[in-house]
Amino acid sequence: MTPPPVPENEPQRLAAVEKAGVLDTTPDPQLDDLVLLASTICHTPISIISFIGADKQFLKARVGLNYDSTSRDIAFCAHTIAQKDVLIVNDSLADERFKDHPSVVGYPNIRFYAGVPIIDDNGIALGTVCVIDRVPRELTDKQKASLRILARHVLIHLEIRKSELRAKVDSIPHT
Repeated sequence: MTPPPVPENEPQRLAAVEKAGVLDTTPDPQLDDLVLLASTICHTPISIISFIGADKQFLKARVGLNYDSTSRDIAFCAHTIAQKDVLIVNDSLADERFKDHPSVVGYPNIRFYAGVPIIDDNGIALGTVCVIDRVPRELTDKQKASLRILARHVLIHLEIRKSELRAKVDSIPHT
């Protein structure tokens, strides 16, 4: 297993993830809808919206998995945030980076992975939208485009949520 690369802007990236307020938070029904949509579009049993912290990958929304976080050093998504576009692993057993990965040789038996980074307005990757299958496969160009759209919608959702929180704070009477 090849450890994930660390993005060049890691200190800024971690600050942006912290500012987004998405690590170790409660589930978000709107993001749950987006992962269900990702699985439906890509015909996969597993889909995730994850955010990558210093040591942990936090699964903010998920379909098909029974855990809500993993160690960053084994997260496929930690590979995805180090690039600007879709990372596709058509067959993890044929990919030197992942062929002996614990999630490939054990639960959840990942054979296919496609992830898109969630990139903020400053060009910083906060996390990913990804789909996973237990069999090797490929995505169509339309499916890849759909994942990119979903990643942009996650960012829009985070910005709306941040604006709503600011409005609530601003509406509190000051004494």
